[in-house]
Amino acid sequence: MEHIQAGNTTFRGRSGTEYARIIAANKSWRFVGDQVVDDRGTPVSTTIEALADTAARLGWYDDAAVHWTLIPDAGIEAADAVRAAG
Repeated sequence: MEHIQAGNTTFRGRSGTEYARIIAANKSWRFVGDQVVDDRGTPVSTTIEALADTAARLGWYDDAAVHWTLIPDAGIEAADAVRAAG
């Protein structure tokens, strides 16, 4: 399992996949191959790009920021939300 790296700088000008990496790292999700998996090893999303698309549809980020108040605090609950919306 590979840790997901995320930057720590300002949000302006970030791509959707950068936002997805920030969210995934915050939730302690990891890569297994191309898949993003939760801390139980259960797939959250097929790719980081798919996670970015789903997170955008859920309103978890926009061009300026990640909207942490809209993302469930618990990683498992956030993963369940992604799977349900996927």
